[in-house]
Amino acid sequence: MAAFVPNPGEGYLSVNSIEIESLPDIAAYYGSQFKDGLGLIAIICRKVSDYNSAARNAGIKMSFCNVECKWRYYSSEGLKDAYKHRPISKSRSHCGVEYLGNGTDDLTIRKIARRLSSGDKPHSFKVAK
Repeated sequence: MAAFVPNPGEGYLSVNSIEIESLPDIAAYYGSQFKDGLGLIAIICRKVSDYNSAARNAGIKMSFCNVECKWRYYSSEGLKDAYKHRPISKSRSHCGVEYLGNGTDDLTIRKIARRLSSGDKPHSFKVAK
């Protein structure tokens, strides 16, 4: 479940887009960050519709903007982008699930994380330096 909650201090949930990088490339990045470049990495793949469904079931209102082709969510400050591409130097597929950040209460985050963590088994990749 912890894989689906924001990192401390971040205003979004870090995810990676398989439209930008392949699963083996994403696994290699995480292997270099957390496993000293060696070992087994497990990756759970979720579609945008899974994130949207989990958000709706936790009470977050979502809508799709046809003009900009973007998902948005309703916040106390009005409509905001639900997803944002946030590339970093070592991970060009890094993105953020924005509605799981600042301003979202802990109970809502846990509801969404529980829903996203159930179901499919993760893909496993062996990484080596």
